[in-house]
Amino acid sequence: LSTRSSLVGAGLFSPLPAETMSLGSFVHTSLDGMQTSVSFSLDGDNCLVCSTTCVNVLPTADPKSDKPSNSGQVSLESATKKLDNYKLQRPETLSGDSIDDIKAKIVAANPAKPAAEAAAAASSWSTVEDY
Repeated sequence: LSTRSSLVGAGLFSPLPAETMSLGSFVHTSLDGMQTSVSFSLDGDNCLVCSTTCVNVLPTADPKSDKPSNSGQVSLESATKKLDNYKLQRPETLSGDSIDDIKAKIVAANPAKPAAEAAAAASSWSTVEDY
């Protein structure tokens, strides 16, 4: 969390509002023992949030090892592309909510653009002629 806090402070991530509405989650377990949990939700600003956590589930894994995770606002396009890529994985490596159901909920929710994307679109840039 301290890393995310510093990134929020640097303006690279938007802080996540406390209120969220779950749109579904699933787990992908790869053949090398890595388990990736992915969840999608809407935050209080109606922006789509994707949270991902990776864990090594092999019996030989150190129980004290890091469990990298990240969470942040994502665009509708980014989320649907991620879901389409997971759908290409072998079905027996996936568990949890149906990827098609999650994708349908996300599309139906019509999420707002991520705050960083909206801010970039709102900023005005002007070109200056080179002398």
